[in-house]
Formats: sequence, C-alpha cells, structure tokens
Amino acid sequence: MGLLEKAIVLATQAHAGQLDTDGSPYIFHPLRLMLAVHTPEQQMAAVLHDTLEHTQLSVQDLEGAGLPASVIEAVRILTRPEDEPRMSAARRAMQHPIAYAVKLADVRDNMDMRRIPQPMAEDYERQEEYRHVLQLLTG
Repeated sequence: MGLLEKAIVLATQAHAGQLDTDGSPYIFHPLRLMLAVHTPEQQMAAVLHDTLEHTQLSVQDLEGAGLPASVIEAVRILTRPEDEPRMSAARRAMQHPIAYAVKLADVRDNMDMRRIPQPMAEDYERQEEYRHVLQLLTG
C-alpha cells in the first residue's frame, strides 16, 4: 500500500461514524480537500487535516504509519486548538507550503453553504470569518 492510500485508510478509520453538518459521512470533507490539492504530500495532509483535532489519532500514530515528516508537520500546523481564532490558524498555515495549500482548500470547502441544510445566524457569522480568512490567504 502506498503512502497516500495509508493516509486515506487512517483518515477513514479515524473519522468512522462522524457526520458532517448535512448528515453525510464526515470523511467526504477531507476527501474533497484531497481532490482539490495537487501534490501527493498535499493530498496526504488534506485527507488527514482534521484527524488530530477531531479524532483519537495522534502525531505518534501518523509517525508509526510511516508518513513523511513534512506531511505530519503540515497536519500538526493545521490542527487548531478550540480557543484559537481562525485568523491566527490561517497565518500559521501560510508559513508552510503544504499546510497553506490545504488550508486554502479547507476554507473554500467550509464556505460551501450546501454543507449546512438549514443555516442559522451562527453559520452566517462563521461564513463571514471564513471570508476574512480567505482574503488573508489569497492576499
């Protein structure tokens, strides 16, 4: 099994049972990101980008899978503590080329309101935050 396939399996197993806001399997979000970026390293980081934040996977698990250090570093950089503002996380991601590509794809995917069947006020507020983050990322 290649490294990208290992990353996909890890992410799929880690996100098993999780649902996105539209009720679809959560893994669809990381898979969409994986398809939106270009290099194998970006694809691995994209499919794994939420594992440290939203699953039981650890950095040690990623290392144990034999993933490249650059991918693990990107996933670590993309992991946003709950109390960290989105702008701060975006600035951090901008400093790492793999993390930057994934963050840009992530923000664009998160801005797709089709993921939210019945948007509420807090969803629109979050969209406004994402617009500011996208402006930062795209200059």
